[in-house]
Order: sequence, then structure tokens, then C-alpha cells
Amino acid sequence: MTDRPLLFLDVDGTLRPFAFRAGPVGDDANPLLAGLDAQHGRRLAALPCDLVWATTWMAEANEVLAPRFGLPQLSLYAVLRQLRYLLAARLGR
Repeated sequence: MTDRPLLFLDVDGTLRPFAFRAGPVGDDANPLLAGLDAQHGRRLAALPCDLVWATTWMAEANEVLAPRFGLPQLSLYAVLRQLRYLLAARLGR
């Protein structure tokens, strides 16, 4: 990473719109990938910032999504850990 700004990428509802209905894309493919536009990767890579996954896809973001978008392996923001922390704080635990 450099001193450039960070852009935290979510997937569901942003790169993969909620309105999209997942469907089959092949015998061995994940149907959730059908709603992704591979062109987003080119556009994201052109931005003057460092990209970071901030999604509940966690490691699968690099394993499944990055290759589909033509992106390198990105850092992961621990979304699930943060959600657990916020939930525990809200519940007073």
C-alpha cells in the first residue's frame, strides 16, 4: 500500500445489486457471480486509490471475485470481526 487514499469495496448491494436475481452461470459456477459486471474491475483499478475488500465474502473476495474483475489480491478489512464488535457493544456485552 502507498499513501494514496483507501477505497473499501463491498460486494452485495454495491458491485452486485440487490435487485439482481442470481441465476445459473454454468455447471460449476457460483450463481451469485451472475450479477457481477467484470468491467467494474477495470474501472476500479483506474481510480487513484488503493482498493481494500470490505465484504462478508472475506477470503473468497480474493479467491473468486478478484480474478473475475481482473484485480490483484487486495487487503481484507475484517468486516465480520467489526460487525461482532458493534453487535456486542449494542447488546452491552
